[in-house]
Amino acid sequence: MLTQNQTLKYFEINNWFSEILRSSFLSFLSTGLRHNTSLQQLSVSIPLPLNEEIRAFFNVISQKNHLTELKVNFKPDQSYSNCSEEEKKQIMTPLFYEQALPAVTNMLQSHTTIRLLRIECRDINKESSQPSWMELVQHLYETIFIHPSLEYIQINTGYTPPPLLKDTLKDPKKTLIDRHRKEQPHKPLPIVNLSTITSELGHNQLFSEETPENLQLFSIETQEDLKHTLKESEFMKYKVSVAIIQGEAQVGKTCIKSLILKLSYDEVSTNLIEAPCMAFGSFSINRYGKTVDNRWKLVSDDEMDGIVIAELKEIASGLKIPNEIISSPIAANRTIEQNDRDMGAMFYASHDINPIPTSPSSEAALTSNAVQYLNTEDSSIMPVVNVNSPVEDIDNFIPVHEQKMDVEEVFKDDLVQNYDVLKYLKEKHRTSEAGFNRDWLYFFDSGGQIQFQKLLLAFMPCSSVLVLVVNLAKDLNDKSSTSMKLPDITINFNEYSLKVDDMLRQVISVVNSNTKQFRSIIEGQQHIKAPKNEKLQVITIGTHSDIYKQKTGIEDIQIKRGKLKSMLQSESIQIVYTDDDDLIHEVDGRKAKHDGEFDDDPAIETISKALNEQAYEIEVPLKWHYFGVILRNEAKENEGILKLSSCIGFGKLLDMPEKEVKSALNFFHALKLLFYYHDSPAKDIVFVKLDAVINIIKKLMIKVCKPLDELKDGPDKVAQLAAKGYLSTEVLEKNAGVLKGYESILLSLFEYLKIAALIPTDEKDVVFLMPALLPVKDVSDLSDFSEIPPLLYYFNDEPVPMGLFCAVIVQLLSYPGDEKWDIITKERNFSNFFTIQKKINKYRMCKVLLVEQLYWITIYCEELRYRQSINNCIKRAINEVMKDKIIDYEKPVATFYCPCKDKEQHVATLEDNVLIKCSRTGEWQDLSDPQCDEYWSWFMTQEEINRAKHERQENNLSNTLEGNPKDILRTHSVKLTDAITTNLYRVTDALYAEGLIPLDTKENIQTVTGISDYRKSSQLVSVIQRQLESSLNPKQYLIDICHVSLYLIMFTTHAPVDDESETEGNQAKRRK
Repeated sequence: MLTQNQTLKYFEINNWFSEILRSSFLSFLSTGLRHNTSLQQLSVSIPLPLNEEIRAFFNVISQKNHLTELKVNFKPDQSYSNCSEEEKKQIMTPLFYEQALPAVTNMLQSHTTIRLLRIECRDINKESSQPSWMELVQHLYETIFIHPSLEYIQINTGYTPPPLLKDTLKDPKKTLIDRHRKEQPHKPLPIVNLSTITSELGHNQLFSEETPENLQLFSIETQEDLKHTLKESEFMKYKVSVAIIQGEAQVGKTCIKSLILKLSYDEVSTNLIEAPCMAFGSFSINRYGKTVDNRWKLVSDDEMDGIVIAELKEIASGLKIPNEIISSPIAANRTIEQNDRDMGAMFYASHDINPIPTSPSSEAALTSNAVQYLNTEDSSIMPVVNVNSPVEDIDNFIPVHEQKMDVEEVFKDDLVQNYDVLKYLKEKHRTSEAGFNRDWLYFFDSGGQIQFQKLLLAFMPCSSVLVLVVNLAKDLNDKSSTSMKLPDITINFNEYSLKVDDMLRQVISVVNSNTKQFRSIIEGQQHIKAPKNEKLQVITIGTHSDIYKQKTGIEDIQIKRGKLKSMLQSESIQIVYTDDDDLIHEVDGRKAKHDGEFDDDPAIETISKALNEQAYEIEVPLKWHYFGVILRNEAKENEGILKLSSCIGFGKLLDMPEKEVKSALNFFHALKLLFYYHDSPAKDIVFVKLDAVINIIKKLMIKVCKPLDELKDGPDKVAQLAAKGYLSTEVLEKNAGVLKGYESILLSLFEYLKIAALIPTDEKDVVFLMPALLPVKDVSDLSDFSEIPPLLYYFNDEPVPMGLFCAVIVQLLSYPGDEKWDIITKERNFSNFFTIQKKINKYRMCKVLLVEQLYWITIYCEELRYRQSINNCIKRAINEVMKDKIIDYEKPVATFYCPCKDKEQHVATLEDNVLIKCSRTGEWQDLSDPQCDEYWSWFMTQEEINRAKHERQENNLSNTLEGNPKDILRTHSVKLTDAITTNLYRVTDALYAEGLIPLDTKENIQTVTGISDYRKSSQLVSVIQRQLESSLNPKQYLIDICHVSLYLIMFTTHAPVDDESETEGNQAKRRK
């Protein structure tokens, strides 16, 4: 087939559930591949140890230049099939390092076109290491980083990579990167991924969702376009600082922001989240430019667009600038900003602006005539502007979109022939002494209400500084504030809230993980340079010190410092103060309420210094910069929204084909400076600003904040939203604003962002669940929910990142078909407490309770037989959400509350899913049989549990059997006879199979009739006694008899009952 089919692109030998392929089969595969010229993707398992047939196969692979994607799964040869798991690891570990990895290295040295490579080998001992193995791993890494085509390699050895693989890469990583950049400056750094792949992925997905497009900041296509555009045109250089300010509601975050940025104070609470937008300095509501005295100054929308767009206008008007304008004394006395705004107004005005055109013909109305012919250096047509209104009128500035002007095109061959527009624009940019064209700060703030903070995971930008604000007049163990101040009223969202301490820990966790993720995926990017300090910089601010000094019985500030220090103890976090006494800097936020009282507070100066030092340096093609400016200007009218078709039209103004337009949008989206979800249902919409989406969520939040008794008297669907989190299209339509008519796309986008899930209902109206909108429940006492021990997914002493639990619920409810979960609602839902159910078969539904706690997600399920399936499904959902949202975060581990007698609740350490060790004392816990059923059922079938208990019983017998075997057997012969009678014929078969009784005894028992089973059992015990007396090792013979009998008796006692017939009462009796 391989020889004859010369169009085949993908070939996988799927032996996931079967035995390993024999190496002899590979000779047939090698012959076929040798004659095939079309295959691009190959997935195959390779047995170890290597032999000549396997080496020949690798030799063929090395010569197939058309093969660009390869997956190799190394497995133990069939000869090791009877070995235990531990024996397999002892055999496979040296084979993996000494044979498999060198074979891959040799293949890479010969194969010069391979792009994607995955290596799997799960049967190895993670802790084993030899100096010779380290050298072989180093050789592999060196080959990877100098390879001419390799973009991505994954080495998958299970859920955690061996330290040998991690450490060998970690130490020489910088040297390898430097060598790569020196020898291959135009090739992107290869990605080395040592993480796991979830086994649930479809077998035909060779590289599945782990392709470089998802692991890197930009797709390969976007990188190629970026590289090409930077090569063909000039680039702009930006210094972008990103700060996130967080704390509970009404703690004074807005005051701190006002003091840092020298802004007037507004008492109205922050409305949800300030949304970032484009482009490099056009940072939504709060964008700030650096002034000559290094102060941050607010830049308004019109000023921002005027400053940038004026540079475009300067080209157009520069070909024919009226002398009266140049020599105007009024113009000469104007500020740079005034002249720039004037130029921008003249250049970029349109008679008819319609940000979301409804037809191709109406798209033309979006493009200003003044820029319609602005192309690249190949263009011979340049626009020239005649302005009817005098420049002096700029004092009565009219917004860009409201101006009317006449524009005509003038052809000046002597001026425009071979004129390089972009180069001219580049020369006109103002550049700082440090070489930056733009120096911007984006200050990101979210409301302090828990509902807003749970959305951070979906909308948060890449931060480098976290400003943490705490109320000195409150204990950190107090409940966090839930109030929200609106222009006309102050409202409270929750009757219950998290402790301030817990809320801060979860917020720190999500900000830190987001920063680590962004830093990891930009590593190696040539055009984005992260701050020198890799750690998240945290500045802690204390407010309300005046109230603190007046009150008594409040937590001492030194205690607060200690608690904050424990919160921030992480290898990836750095507190910006070195003196522990200054861990909390006190700031009097009242000064923000009085204009002009912005004195030089040392804490504010420290924040400003950190923002300046922790900035990203970004290079962006000149064309893409101006493309962003055009989008920004056109999107003003419609809350930051444009259709993709409109953006493509704007790209043509700059000679950008559709493919390059999409690359530019992906570039900006990756930096979260606009939002273009190219692989979502909203792929035809570009959110230049997220204001439209944010405003919808804000309106919904205000609607559901009323007490339930008031909501019940109002519209039913609003009450459903408040009590259950159910968002209907009817409610959404009434709050959609500028997105009215796009409700279905919007809901699909919410689902894509994992903040909403479709809920099947009998109503015609479509309903989605939005968990983040719900209040939180007090889950401090879990004994109220269930008496059975739950399974915990423990985040290794790290708090569960804020918003992750809600995303996991959405993920479970979004699975298709038989994998889908349904939500169970009696009265209310909560964002940290959900009861869901899954259909097991046509007769049964399995109910599960999920609870979010500070350090783990708790799972309750009473159905023992379904727990393993439930665990696998929830584990998959957690991993998929973490993979999508926080790639660089250690996966949580499954464990339990420790069953030791310590009254204070704590987690246990779990080994091989069966051994439980107290995390405090280190003592292994001795489980009873009922406890084994409770704990092991999360990881094993009932048959596997029985086998494990049988093996445990064997070990106990071997260690505890004392006395004369003949006397022991004689003493217990009656009980043994009774036990054998319950399953006589199976016991007889098993005893004969193990060589413990002769054949004639077996045949007599099974063929003789007219005798009761008890009589036959008694005769069988007599035979066993005679065999014992004649045995050379009576003790071992008796142990073997007990092994067989105990296993079969246990199997009979725990035989599963059909789902259709077993009642809840029977289940309870059987468990007991």
